[in-house]
Formats: sequence, structure tokens, C-alpha cells
Amino acid sequence: MDTVYVIDFGDRVKIGITKNLNARINQLQFACKRKAKRYFFVPGDFILEQIAHRKFSAYKIQGEYYN
Repeated sequence: MDTVYVIDFGDRVKIGITKNLNARINQLQFACKRKAKRYFFVPGDFILEQIAHRKFSAYKIQGEYYN
């Protein structure tokens, strides 16, 4: 089962899906050059991820990043 996650980096939030949450958090922290302040995750699939993207579409910055 995949994991749908929301990670708060302070100035932006990332919504995504992964099979390996710990590895994904590490990848994002390296790419963003900042530590995740907090995160939320639930077992889910592509459909749940897309629902989250639509729910927060008014706050979209770029790609899967929101403010």
C-alpha cells in the first residue's frame, strides 16, 4: 500500500504519494535544503492524493507545492 503525505517545510507544503515514506522525506529535505517541520501521512492511493491536490488547489504554488 502506498502512503499519501503532506510535508511542511515552513514556506511551502508538499503533497505527494510514495511507497517508502522515510526515503521520500530524506530526498525532499535534501532537494529543498531545509528540514521538514512536521508531516502528516495516511495509507492511500493515487485517488486520495488527487483529492488532496484538488482540495488545496487554491493554494498551489508550483507542481505539488502549496502555501
